[in-house]
Order: sequence, then C-alpha cells, then structure tokens
Amino acid sequence: MVSTKLCFLFILIFASCRQENKFLLKQFDIGSNDADTIMHYAKNNVYLLNVKDYGFLGEYKNQFVFTKGQSLSGYKIETGKLIFSHSNKSIGLITPGEYSSGWFLVKNHHTIPVLPKLDSIRSLVHIKYVHYFIHEENGVFTVFKDSKLIQKESYGSFFREKKYPLENDFDYGIYRLENRKLVKVNRDGRKLLDQVGLYFVPLPGFKAFAVWNIDEIFNSLDSVLIMQSQPKQIEIK
Repeated sequence: MVSTKLCFLFILIFASCRQENKFLLKQFDIGSNDADTIMHYAKNNVYLLNVKDYGFLGEYKNQFVFTKGQSLSGYKIETGKLIFSHSNKSIGLITPGEYSSGWFLVKNHHTIPVLPKLDSIRSLVHIKYVHYFIHEENGVFTVFKDSKLIQKESYGSFFREKKYPLENDFDYGIYRLENRKLVKVNRDGRKLLDQVGLYFVPLPGFKAFAVWNIDEIFNSLDSVLIMQSQPKQIEIK
C-alpha cells in the first residue's frame, strides 16, 4: 500500500485540480509490446511511453506508461473514456472531440468563433503552404503533406515579437498578448471563460478534465519507481 506520506505528496502537488478529478495509475507490464517514447525526463531517467497493448484478435489500445530506465514495467495512466493529451510542459486527459487548446476570443463566459484578423492570417498561411493540406482549429494551423505532419503555424505567431519559445513550450495556464509578448494571467487554463478578451491556452486545453505538470509528476513518480516494493496502483485526488 502507498504510505500516507506519499499520498499526501501527490495530493499537495495536484491540489490545484478540480475536486472531481481523479488520477489513477496502475502497474503495467510492457512485455514484448511495441513502445514509443513520448517524453524522457533525463534528470531522473524516467520515460513516458506510448505502448501498443495488443488484444487476442490483434487489435490494440494505446497505453501511456511511466517507466524508469530500461525497465519493462511501470505505471499506466487509466484514461477510461478520456483521451491522453500533452504539450512539452503538461500532460492531461480530455473528453474525445473536445479540442480546447489554442486561441480564443472570450465574452460573456463564451468563446466567440471568429478571431480578429483571422481571414488575413489564414490567407498568409495558405499562400505559404499552397500545395499542402491545412487543418485549422482554434487559431492553430496544422500542415500536412501525404498525411504526414509537416509544420504547425499559430495565429499568435503573427502578432508576437518572436516565435521562440514555441507556444507548445509554455506552462499550462491562460495567456494574453502584451507588447507583442505572451503574458500568463492565470495558472489554471480551465478558468478561461472567466476572462474577457483574446487569450491563448496551451494543451491539454481549457476543457481538460485533468492536468499534470510534467516536472512535478516525473519527479514524484521517480520516488515510487525506485521503491523495491511498489504499490499496485496510485490514486491521486
């Protein structure tokens, strides 16, 4: 069983999440299943892997598993009916079809579907990638060629002083443009509809069911993964 001290550590780390959130990690054996690295936290040599968990009929489910070093066992995220989502700074769970990351114009606790000057920016993107397929959602333009992701362009990059750091490198929260720079106005992206004006929310988006800070979750899991007797599951409330 997880010690009271360890449980308290997890509770403190995620105290900012909504009370209805529940995070469940269960022990998982990777075995001979195919696994791709999503993230590697070099400081503690902890990995987050996308593991193809094959069933009896050849079908598979993507399992998202934390493991240490070259170990073939770790903890998978119990996603249930939700979908795993991540940026370079956060991981989270979202409802299928609820893509709520990107740029939003907010008024009266609702998002307005048309962003200022979006038509002009859309034209510039299509001119730049004239022979490519472009998918646009919430001011994020995803460029494909032969079904392969080529590039992502952001609505905000046309107004910002410089493109670095990339918007995918921002901590989770709510940002607005000030003097051609992104400035964080709230740590909780899920409070977007309480704002008024034009804002950016990184992945996993303002409708995320659960959000974890990558540095915190990797550091905390490292303390579990080095235990000789590990709990079968970890529940985070």
